[in-house]
Amino acid sequence: MKPSPIKAYLPDYQIRFPKICQYGFSWCIPASIENVTKYLEIPNITQDRLVISYCRKFGNGSLAGLSPSIDPTPLSDYSLVLVARKCALVHANFKTFKQILESYQEFKISGWQLNHIKGIDSPVKYLDEIKDAISSSNPILISSDNGQGGSHIISVVGYDQNNLVVHDPATNWLGPVPICSFTFREDILLFYK
Repeated sequence: MKPSPIKAYLPDYQIRFPKICQYGFSWCIPASIENVTKYLEIPNITQDRLVISYCRKFGNGSLAGLSPSIDPTPLSDYSLVLVARKCALVHANFKTFKQILESYQEFKISGWQLNHIKGIDSPVKYLDEIKDAISSSNPILISSDNGQGGSHIISVVGYDQNNLVVHDPATNWLGPVPICSFTFREDILLFYK
């Protein structure tokens, strides 16, 4: 592996990266995928569509936070989205949404591929993966500690010696965040050609 440059950014990210907020309570993965696919100019992939596919795939038990529990399967797409925006996505992870995204024809014909890299056992290796991706102009989604014992997904669009340049779909922040402030989880989702 060749050394990464001191800083690198996705081409034209300041202009082209769409900065779309997550619409639902725990929609950070589908929102981040929507942002990246729009940046890559892959049409028709929205977080609503991803969540509809997710709910259709997992059916009853796919959503948490409703009392009483609702089976989203018989709902219209519109009603399903309204309900899902208030819920946690029980089975949300990179593996699940990678499979959903790879099933879409628009993604298949785009020429882009996904690599779910898991089991990264050190922050240094995690950071090396991020730097390799960005210096190769490949968007990457990372999993970081959300400060409440869970994970939060953000898009990385660049880095320098001290910062990652990220888009956080929960706050709609696009900018530098000190690398030392991250507690990385063990997996990433890499878009590559």
